Amino acid sequence: EGAYAREKEIYLEITERWRNAPKPTIAEVQGAVVAGGLMLAWACDIIVCSTDARFRDNTAAEMGIPGVEFFSAPV
Repeated sequence: EGAYAREKEIYLEITERWRNAPKPTIAEVQGAVVAGGLMLAWACDIIVCSTDARFRDNTAAEMGIPGVEFFSAPV
């Protein structure tokens, strides 16, 4: 329970605070956005990308763990 509570605080609750900020948040993305970078970008209201921006969620496939970050991936 202690490890889960820490993960929840670090990854979910902090990201939800960014997502629920009273002012709009903007991510400016250039290059690769992987795992933790996705957590930061996807919590923002607007994502502005350069032409070389690449998004990749590799946590489950390559790291063998489910992502614990808050994801609201556009589909």
